[in-house]
Amino acid sequence: GKTVAAMRFVAELSRVRRKKTGKRLRIVCMDPKQDWRGLARFVEPERFRFYSMGNPFFHPLYFNPCKIPRGVIPQIWIDAMIGIYCRAYGLLERGKQLMAETFYSLYDEAGVFDAYGKEGWEEKVHELSASVTFTKAYQRMEMYKRQMDDGTSAKGRSGNDTKDAYARLLERLSAFSRPFSIEHRLFGTSDGLGVDDIIGDDDVTVLESKGLEQTFSNFIFGVITSGFYRYAIAQDGGYLAPNQYETVLIIEEANEV
Repeated sequence: GKTVAAMRFVAELSRVRRKKTGKRLRIVCMDPKQDWRGLARFVEPERFRFYSMGNPFFHPLYFNPCKIPRGVIPQIWIDAMIGIYCRAYGLLERGKQLMAETFYSLYDEAGVFDAYGKEGWEEKVHELSASVTFTKAYQRMEMYKRQMDDGTSAKGRSGNDTKDAYARLLERLSAFSRPFSIEHRLFGTSDGLGVDDIIGDDDVTVLESKGLEQTFSNFIFGVITSGFYRYAIAQDGGYLAPNQYETVLIIEEANEV
């Protein structure tokens, strides 16, 4: 009965308008099952948005976790994304260091750090960071590992611990090497949306992850929820800013995230 009660509560919230501003609430439901799509019965069709994160053939969400939301400091976004991934997959400090080394080099090559701090950097960083993907990170790490194995690494000789750390990372990132995988098709492309692209205005949005591998689902939910928060504090006034909407975030089966 918890989900039914929560859905009825959210259906009522969707009708609320603030007396002072006349604004409705922005509502985002993160659903690892298939329950919250039922909100479509209670919300105006033009306001309801549904995305599948686990089915490429039914209203798929193309989302790039590496795309930095407008106004978020690049270093803060990159470090948070890497930290969430390492926690989800149980990677130790060495894995986090190697991921940071790889991702920072990709963002640097994309021109993200050169653009940061200059006039209009919020939009520029958002656009440039789209070229960085987990697929590219996998390919870069695979190249590093191959160079270490054949002794051609520009970094000189590497110990077995570094090689083993790369091997563990590549094993966990291997889904991005398969063109047919959900991870690659929906989350490993530069055409994917950023967090601030999917958050919407005063919409009611359902993000359904049924079909995603559990650990990867935890990572994606973690990045999105973290991204909502980081995008909010990047605004002057947060979600109470004149161009924003008060936001309700529902996480079904939150104990699994």
